[in-house]
Amino acid sequence: MRDQHPTSDELLDLALAAPIGQDGPESVESAESGEFAAVRAHLSDCVACRVRFTRLQRAGGIEEPSESVLARLVADSPVLTGDIRTFVSTVSRDPVQPGEVWKVGVDDAVLVWVRRIVNPSTVDVIPLVFDTAMADNESILIAAGRTPLAMPLAALTSIRIQIHHDTFVNKLGMLDIAGPVEAVLAASRTGQPHQVADVGLPIEDRDDPRIEYRQLINDILSDLTPVAYAERREAEIDHKLTPAERRRQRIEAGLTPGADLTHDDSVQADSTNYGHTSSPAAAHDFAAIFDSVREELIERLDPTALCHRCNELSEQTDHGLFTALFKVHYIDATVLVVLFEHEQQVLPEPWQAAIGVASMLQVEVDVHGVAVASPNNLDDSILMTRADLRPALLLPHGTWSEATATITGHSLVETLMKFLDGEPAAWDLFERAETRLPEFDLETIARDHATTVLGEVRKSGSMSQPAKKQSWTNMNEEVIDVVSAFVTAARNSEIEAALNLLGLDDE
Repeated sequence: MRDQHPTSDELLDLALAAPIGQDGPESVESAESGEFAAVRAHLSDCVACRVRFTRLQRAGGIEEPSESVLARLVADSPVLTGDIRTFVSTVSRDPVQPGEVWKVGVDDAVLVWVRRIVNPSTVDVIPLVFDTAMADNESILIAAGRTPLAMPLAALTSIRIQIHHDTFVNKLGMLDIAGPVEAVLAASRTGQPHQVADVGLPIEDRDDPRIEYRQLINDILSDLTPVAYAERREAEIDHKLTPAERRRQRIEAGLTPGADLTHDDSVQADSTNYGHTSSPAAAHDFAAIFDSVREELIERLDPTALCHRCNELSEQTDHGLFTALFKVHYIDATVLVVLFEHEQQVLPEPWQAAIGVASMLQVEVDVHGVAVASPNNLDDSILMTRADLRPALLLPHGTWSEATATITGHSLVETLMKFLDGEPAAWDLFERAETRLPEFDLETIARDHATTVLGEVRKSGSMSQPAKKQSWTNMNEEVIDVVSAFVTAARNSEIEAALNLLGLDDE
């Protein structure tokens, strides 16, 4: 079994050993308990693997695939070229450069495109997949002729992540997709539709298999982040705890009687008293979470990122308890981190989160977004900008939408990095605002528009009643000159003088 999760074969062996009709791993205590002890222990702590185990157990056995199924799989499988076989079987240690395609991984391999070099040990990447059917409207489709493998690929921009430099195995070549990648990322950060044409269809159903596919890719890459990879190497060399166990111990250390984790000369809490109270028993736990997230965020994002404790603003709703823990400042962006506690230990729906943080945003008026995570599971979180916290009408179809999540499916630290790393600085906005409109002939433009509209009026009148048809189809083309002169005068002089050109009656 791997350090963090059992394989599908191990879960299947345990599911087949369990009596039919029983749900949990406790059902096999009497059947080869020693063989499955490690898997059962893992299932007691890992919700994701319990879901996988339950699916396998309820499947009622695994049937051999039929000949037709095998034939269909073979027909749909991509044909691997000689270059791909060479790429998979070789190892290179060339310097990693932006725009390159690499194979990365430790246990499982993933193809990635290098977006940028963060520092000597950290690289910002976007995963590439051969299965282009798994692309969504934030995934860039790349034609075979543009890829180093001469095969179509899909770049999953929604799973952009930073991984350790030592996890890069071998280089495949260059791929020029920087333009569409930045366009999609910029649009996703602002919640606006992008103009990139070569993308997949949007995900509109919670049962869409592409959601689980993305989670699988994200889980593999999450094991390659600088912190997770370094802890893994230490555990392998020194026989220490796994990253998951170490994180759990850091959090549980805050619950130890007498432990003082709140004292930190480098951390200064906001002095304003908002009149909210917090539970003293939970303060140590929150302090440990704060220390853990702050340390990892500064190490992976930038030492200039500032994390400040704030008074624990709490809001108890029908959906759970929301507690504002701290704020993260980076360049011009600020995010409020809120912990959500619920008996089922799940994240709230976006509309539920919007209700829970509404009163906090009235106090923390400087924040640009809110990140919400469970104190029991920092590996999953949601981030909502102020714009996405409000209900709105979706254009162009005009349907009403409740609050929506801006970023989902990533750990708390990864979510904060994705948002903060992509926010433009104020001077970038000012530079774009200085761009001036080019010179243009307003009179010619007005004349062209008037001509177009006159043609539409005549066409509409030709299909109307006789009286209307007579007047609309015989409109004098002098109206084009009048409209053009009016628009030009309205721009260059007083509006009253422009209206006089229309020859309107005083009545």
